[in-house]
Amino acid sequence: MEEGADSGLCRSLTEESIFYARGKSRIETRKLGELTLDPVGKHSSHTAQKTMRMPSCPPTLDINCGIIKIHYFIECKATTSGAHMNLYVATPLTVGTVPLIFQQTLESPPPGQDGPPTVPPTAPPYPDLPPPSYDECVFGAISIREDEDSEHTYGQKQFSPRYPTYNL
Repeated sequence: MEEGADSGLCRSLTEESIFYARGKSRIETRKLGELTLDPVGKHSSHTAQKTMRMPSCPPTLDINCGIIKIHYFIECKATTSGAHMNLYVATPLTVGTVPLIFQQTLESPPPGQDGPPTVPPTAPPYPDLPPPSYDECVFGAISIREDEDSEHTYGQKQFSPRYPTYNL
């Protein structure tokens, strides 16, 4: 970027998959989406609020599986002009299969005002949610044909996993 030019801001959603097998591992990184924001002029500021739709993809997988780990990150990159350094921030993102609903927590009575003893429920009731739709994976179908298959093998030769998505 040339001296005195405007700065640019890019936000992207990245999936990092780590596969473990027989003492070896392989890391695969894929970009799921990218959003470029308008440049900001020299000696000025700008607040941008743009949404990035979460595509259909597998949930975060970090525990209870010894062969695959899947992580997601929101990456923000600001390219600045002049002698200043460019900025980069990566924030982890947890992708689940059910939307997280934040509930109000139970409060204790003020000191000195003891009420009748009550036992709070073990978990707050989960609100009714619309049923999810099951969308095809953002990366599309892959071939499931094996080396031993011949032209006489019939049935589906492409497979695309579907993941639950909520339109909230």
